[in-house]
Amino acid sequence: MNISVVLVELAGQRIALPSLEIDSVIEIDKITPVPGAPDYIAGLASLRSRALTVIDCARMLGLNDYENDDYQSAVVFNCGGHDYALLVEVVEDVADATTEPVPVPGGAGEMWSKISDGLIETNVGPAMLIRTETLINSLKQKKR
Repeated sequence: MNISVVLVELAGQRIALPSLEIDSVIEIDKITPVPGAPDYIAGLASLRSRALTVIDCARMLGLNDYENDDYQSAVVFNCGGHDYALLVEVVEDVADATTEPVPVPGGAGEMWSKISDGLIETNVGPAMLIRTETLINSLKQKKR
């Protein structure tokens, strides 16, 4: 596997998102809450006249130690014609994946295994590979 990935820290984990799936990395100024939305939807934000659904993945994973109040950065992507912003703690760098994904170790937690495509090695260390489509599909399953 030799793809470029954006490395971010999300709920204390190093995550690799395929670069080709990412539109931009932004600083979030204001998130408008959406009444009645699931708790892992932090709300809506705007980017150049586009409405973004802001996802708090830590809440989706049930990791209550990571509250979205501290997040200021987000990774923006489009999936199925809808724009999303994934809140992240830190945007590290762009790196190259050097291995194929292997299953996520059981100690990482069941939800990480559900949203991750596996553990990869990059030229700067290991990371969990998360494809945006896998993440959004897991959100849709969680709503049921």
